[in-house]
Amino acid sequence: MPQRRQSIKPEEFILDGKFYSQPKIIGTGACGAVFRMSSGSHKVAVKMLKSATKDDVSKLKREVEVMREMGNHSNICKLLDCQDTVYGNFSYVIMEHADNHDLFDLVENQKCTPERSQRLFRQMCTGLQYMHRLRIVHGDLKPENVLIFRPLTAKLCDFGTSRKYPVDDVNNELPCKYPGGTHGLLSPLKFLHQESLGTKDDVWSLALTILFAVTKGLEDPWKQPNLKDKIYAAFVNKMTDISHFKCIETQPHLLDLFAHMLHSDENQRWNVSQILESEYCQTLPEIDLLSLHS
Repeated sequence: MPQRRQSIKPEEFILDGKFYSQPKIIGTGACGAVFRMSSGSHKVAVKMLKSATKDDVSKLKREVEVMREMGNHSNICKLLDCQDTVYGNFSYVIMEHADNHDLFDLVENQKCTPERSQRLFRQMCTGLQYMHRLRIVHGDLKPENVLIFRPLTAKLCDFGTSRKYPVDDVNNELPCKYPGGTHGLLSPLKFLHQESLGTKDDVWSLALTILFAVTKGLEDPWKQPNLKDKIYAAFVNKMTDISHFKCIETQPHLLDLFAHMLHSDENQRWNVSQILESEYCQTLPEIDLLSLHS
């Protein structure tokens, strides 16, 4: 069987007077890998390039600039430090480490109850609303890009495809072509590589991200978001005709939310502020945190 390819490990470093070492890989991507490093009981996450090409460095530099602009927010992964390369940019960035990994892991480990999903979704919306108010589009929302911290806090991460959205003279968002994203979570216009409203692309991907959680890990409902796809066509005709939504048809507030977040017309699709005003976000249930960390 083929072996997993090993990435270059980050160097040891000192941050805020603490010596960090013992790198352990916790994730990989197109441009590099993410490592967990420790100083006693304190842990940080380090994203490092596996090859310092100018394009890779440029992407990482943009991610650092976006994280710096966002500063500190309770639902955004915090930038702690970054290191220079021979190019004068950044070879790796140091971020806070998530105790419970990410939303994908939480669902796969069968610890994402409907009550937890609802609370995490509201937090994801709060983080995304903050980004959009800064005119920043995430560009690649998915379960793997939602980190879960103790006791139960969602933080958006991975801003390599994030960028400012254009506006007109009165600050209304303008459509443009956005690169990046993950197949299966792209909005109809973005899937076709057409100009789109980046904030509404984010809403579409956010809907499919929380759908993954509330359906306990069902795969993406359709391969392409257009009527050529039989499952998507069935969704447009009647949402509960497909299994992903049939299994939550006893939750009308959630179905209504998906109907507005997955509207094929981006101008009719809800923005994050409207989502936060929905009954699903306004009526949060009691949750059990004890079994989450067992």
